[in-house]
Amino acid sequence: MTKPTKKPLNVLSFKMAQLNRQFELTNQATKRCKENYPDDYHHKIKMRDECLELVKRLKGGKEIYSRLATKNALSEDEAKAFKQFKQALSYLIFHYQGVADYVTECDKGVSNG
Repeated sequence: MTKPTKKPLNVLSFKMAQLNRQFELTNQATKRCKENYPDDYHHKIKMRDECLELVKRLKGGKEIYSRLATKNALSEDEAKAFKQFKQALSYLIFHYQGVADYVTECDKGVSNG
């Protein structure tokens, strides 16, 4: 089993139990792949690169939307929707970055999960 990761202070971390589990299962599969199928680990490296690309794009979009929101007066409903949008982005960024980091740890042989 993978080591427990520190969850972000994000309401979605508590609401998305099944998705959280999927990220954990991905990490478990990464470790098993490295241990049992090292010749196929290049697929996990590719997944890490894809996760990092998503993180980069999500962070870029979050920054742009934040700048747009500060330049424009948002209604109460829009501000609420924007806050929820930022929470979703932060949740995804955290978990995709975590998967990428775990692939790197396993590749270096430092995972202790």
